[in-house]
Amino acid sequence: MGAQPVPDRLQGLWRRTRLRVPARTGATLDDRSTAVWWLQTPHWHADLRVPAARPDYSGVASLADCSTPQLRWLLTQEGFAGLTHVEGVDGDTVASCRWQRLIDHAESRIADVGALRFDADGMDEWGLAADYDERWVAEDTGPGWSAEGSCDEPPGTRLTRLRIRVGRWQITLRARALDAASTRTVRHAVATDQPIARNALIAAADCEISLAEQVDGPDGDWRVRRSTLPWLEGLPPRDLGPWRALEAADQPVLIDPAGA
Repeated sequence: MGAQPVPDRLQGLWRRTRLRVPARTGATLDDRSTAVWWLQTPHWHADLRVPAARPDYSGVASLADCSTPQLRWLLTQEGFAGLTHVEGVDGDTVASCRWQRLIDHAESRIADVGALRFDADGMDEWGLAADYDERWVAEDTGPGWSAEGSCDEPPGTRLTRLRIRVGRWQITLRARALDAASTRTVRHAVATDQPIARNALIAAADCEISLAEQVDGPDGDWRVRRSTLPWLEGLPPRDLGPWRALEAADQPVLIDPAGA
């Protein structure tokens, strides 16, 4: 049986304006500076989170060009994509929305489940598996959507690339080759200011999530507006295909790069 599509009003590009996380001790975290975008189709989502105060990447054209501090900063970014599962849709509320992460920059092991409430100005989200609340505003709900992807052989074993589009916006993702456990080890070293080998930093940072906009109408060119690899911004999105359309299903096993 196919998955239930998300409500129509959830589809489109969303921008986060606030995150609040109650602290165990001290003041509550109130983040209004991290740039966060969420693109949602009927079944697929993609999310990009870029902290404020990004270093200058002028003159950088690849991970190999990055200094060690630049590489470490890249690993403070977050983003993910996969299938969206909703339950309890009732008017302006969604009792449960689960984001099944199939590509994850942070390789988080924490369940991502929240409840949603819509209003005239946007949407509130609060955690069901973790204690947080977020405020979102709709940036674009343009017509049309698509989701395309590729995966490892045999088909369906691991999603490695994903591109979803809604209206004039798209997010393209490419998973890193490094395994999840090793990635978490490197990111923990960065978060706790521990030394880590440069080649490990490069391997962990080699994960692309790029938000692009189509300019000058439906036949116009695409330009990357924000990316986990900053030197790609302002350029046309890279074609990471071959692509195959993703059907609406509970699991991505319908992706078959061999075309069978």
